[in-house]
Amino acid sequence: MKKTLLYVLLLLILIGGLYLLLGKEKGGFSKKESNFTVKDTADIGKIFMAGMAGDTILLERNGNAWTLNKNYRAMTPLVNTLLVTLRTQVGVHPVPEKAHNSVVKALSGTAVKVQVYNRKNELVREFYVGGETKDFDGSYMLMAGAERPFVVEIPGFAGYLTTRYSTDLLDWRDRSIFLLRREDISRVSLQYPAEPLNSFVVNQDANGNITVEADPGLSSGRELNKRRVELFLTFFEKIYSEGYITEGSEIRQVLDTVPKRAIIDITTKDGKTNHLDIYWRPVFRRSKNLIRKAEGIPEQFDSDRGYGVLNNFKDTVVVQYQVFDRIFRNAWEFYEEDK
Repeated sequence: MKKTLLYVLLLLILIGGLYLLLGKEKGGFSKKESNFTVKDTADIGKIFMAGMAGDTILLERNGNAWTLNKNYRAMTPLVNTLLVTLRTQVGVHPVPEKAHNSVVKALSGTAVKVQVYNRKNELVREFYVGGETKDFDGSYMLMAGAERPFVVEIPGFAGYLTTRYSTDLLDWRDRSIFLLRREDISRVSLQYPAEPLNSFVVNQDANGNITVEADPGLSSGRELNKRRVELFLTFFEKIYSEGYITEGSEIRQVLDTVPKRAIIDITTKDGKTNHLDIYWRPVFRRSKNLIRKAEGIPEQFDSDRGYGVLNNFKDTVVVQYQVFDRIFRNAWEFYEEDK
C-alpha cells in the first residue's frame, strides 16, 4: 500500500513538473513569439510591408477607404482580406528543431516584413512572413525579436497565407476606371475616330437637365429619348479594368500599330476631368473571333478585349468589351423610340 502511494505521488510530481515545463514553454512562445493575431482590426490605421528586393506597400486608412503608397486607391476587397487574415491567423506551433535552420535561412532571403500600426500611428505588431509549409495549410512567420519561427494558420481554412502579404504594387491597386454617379457628371464626350457620325456629347446642367450634341443629320426634327440618355449616365458608376499593364511590356510599341476604337472624356460638376483612350487589341491565338466572327469587330482585332490608356499614358490597362459594350452607344440611339 505504501509503495502504491509512493508511485502515485511520484507520478503526480512527474505530471506536475511536465505541466509546469510545458506551460512555461507554451506561455513564453504564445506571448512573445506566436502573437501574430491583431484582434481589433477596426483600430488599424496603417499597414506597411517590405520585400527583400526593396519593393514596399503602404496601406493607409482614409475614412472608409484605403490609399496605396500615398498615390493610389487600394483595392478594397484585398485590403479587407488582409484585415481578416490579421484578425484570424494564429501561431499553431513553433517550427520543429530539425527544420529550424532551413526555415530561418529561407526567411532571411525571401521574407516580407510586416508592420501594423493603430490609428494613433503606434506600432502594434511587427513580424516576418515566409513561404508555405509542406502541407500548404500554413505559412512560416517570425515575430520581430523572436528566436523561433512559427507555423501560422487560420483555423478552419485550408491554404497558406503568404500571398496575402504581397508586395507587388499591381496586386493592390484598385482597378476602377470610372466611379462616377450620374448626379456628379456634367459632360460626357464619346468619340469614335473611325465613325464620327456615331460620336456624341451629353451635357447635364446643375438642375439635372440633359442635352445631347450629335450630327445635325441625326438630331434634326427628331425628339430626344431622355430616358435612354439618363440611363447612359448611370453606366459610369462602376467601370473596372481587367488589370494594369506594366511599362516593361512594350505596350507603347503595340499601340503605335493599332488605331483607337473610342475616346471618352468625362467632366464632373466639381471641374475634374477623366480621359480614356481605348485602342483595338490585335487578334492573337486565344481570340474567340479566330473561330467565329464577331459582329462589329474587324477580323484583325480581338473581339473580347482592348487596351485602355488613362490620362495621357499615366496608366495602361486591359479593358473587357463586355464591360464597355453598354457604354459604346451610337448617337442615333438617343433619337430612337423605345420598342
